[in-house]
Amino acid sequence: MRKKSDNAVVLNMRGPGSRPKALAEAFAEYDEPCNASAACIGERRDARAAIPKAKDSDVLAFAERLRKDPDAQPTRELEEAAKAKLAALEHKQAALDVNADEAGDRLVVAIVAGRDEWAETLRAEEAKAREELRAALAAARPALEALATARGGAEWVEAFDEGQARRGELPLYNPRKSLTVDKRRARRQISANDDRLDAADLLALIEEVLDPPAPKRPYTSTARSERQLAHG
Repeated sequence: MRKKSDNAVVLNMRGPGSRPKALAEAFAEYDEPCNASAACIGERRDARAAIPKAKDSDVLAFAERLRKDPDAQPTRELEEAAKAKLAALEHKQAALDVNADEAGDRLVVAIVAGRDEWAETLRAEEAKAREELRAALAAARPALEALATARGGAEWVEAFDEGQARRGELPLYNPRKSLTVDKRRARRQISANDDRLDAADLLALIEEVLDPPAPKRPYTSTARSERQLAHG
């Protein structure tokens, strides 16, 4: 496994978290030099940025010495120290990258050797998660019906009009209210996912029925007057 560029860490390969013991150890062995290499990149960046500052400090130090001693000579002491630090970090980076590369090769071998066991473990977890989701959806259906019934009942009671009731014009109570989501939002979700709706996005749409947005007020002359008053 080689670095993509001078500023990139050796390819830090990731994988599913549930791993057989041998693979977990191989990943840990690989992560150690990769993390150290990433830290060293930051140190090198800081060391490189420190060189111009060191040059300026050398100039200031020379000016101070010159003020006290007209025969003083300029030096590059701080600049050379900053360059030496960067050189040491470059050497350290090269060694870390070699270690990470070798550990990465060993990790590849470990993955190939333990692939069947690893896949079997993950498929078992998949089956368990699938049944948990199936049970959750089965529980969600009656909960959705209960929410629809309760919400529809509350809306009917809140909208109860005595006059309509006395005239026999009261809307009938529908115990099976339909809970809906915004179709425009659903279309945006689908188009944003290349005509495929992610299951998590689908659940987000369904969650909208828990706290639906407030309905927009119809545009009327009264509403227009209120807006005019609000804006002076």
